Amino acid sequence: MNIPKIGITLGDPGGIGPEIVLKALSSKNSLPKISYILFGSSLLVEEEKLALG
Repeated sequence: MNIPKIGITLGDPGGIGPEIVLKALSSKNSLPKISYILFGSSLLVEEEKLALG
């Protein structure tokens, strides 16, 4: 069975989008078996991951 793919944009780099996306994806208990593809700066994602701990 193929795993569905969903693309998610991070939104404005200076906004709350990157934080919201990472918090939502880190809550694995409620996520179905889906492959998530993030559209945005990988550096921004790494910085946000460090900030969130």
